[in-house]
Amino acid sequence: MNIVIVVEIVAGIFVLAGAVRFAIRDTRQRRSVSLEQEPGPEDVPEVQASDSEGDAEQHLSEAASHHE
Repeated sequence: MNIVIVVEIVAGIFVLAGAVRFAIRDTRQRRSVSLEQEPGPEDVPEVQASDSEGDAEQHLSEAASHHE
């Protein structure tokens, strides 16, 4: 076998391994970013049925003060 062919095969293997490594790292990074952005149940304010608009506004102001 010609030495040039061997060098090309080895170089191709390194390029392929680098592409696979990059794809795996990119996938893991995207997954961790999407998990950080999804709100959990503790981030979603509870909505309770209220009889008046004033009750709803009071509930919202209380919820806002708890997050500060």
